[in-house]
Parts: sequence; C-alpha cells; structure tokens
Amino acid sequence: MTIFVLDNAVTMRWLLAAEKRADQVYAESVLSSLAQAQALVPGLWHLEVCNVSIGAERRGDTTAGEVEAFLAHLEDSPSASTR
Repeated sequence: MTIFVLDNAVTMRWLLAAEKRADQVYAESVLSSLAQAQALVPGLWHLEVCNVSIGAERRGDTTAGEVEAFLAHLEDSPSASTR
C-alpha cells in the first residue's frame, strides 16, 4: 500500500474549487488515490481544515451544511491518519 502525506491545501480543494484547473484536477486525483493508498496528515491538519472551512463559510463560499458534511466525511475516512 502506498502511503503519502496529505497537505491541507489539497484537502480543501475537495470542498472549495481551486482557481487553477490544474490544482483542482490534482486534488481530485489525490482523492481518487485514497482507494488504494493511505494518507498521513500532520498533527495540525485537523485544525487547519476546520479553520479554512469556517472561514469559507463566513465568506459565503460554502454553507454550514456543506462544511458539516465535509467534516463528517473526513472524520469517517479510514484512509487518513495523524502522524
């Protein structure tokens, strides 16, 4: 099994669209790779995800319901573990 470090910037592209199409394509390919790989996340990753998600909701880039669903999906994902 492949193991890689998942950066928050990539993770947030799963909730918020990237300005550059190439960044979005890359993030989607990383998400697809989780079917065969395991992601390790830095200890601050959870805080970063929450902080960016809340900021996006406050700016109106997403809704509270979308943020809740996104966070629940990440929490239920067996493919990411903290190191």
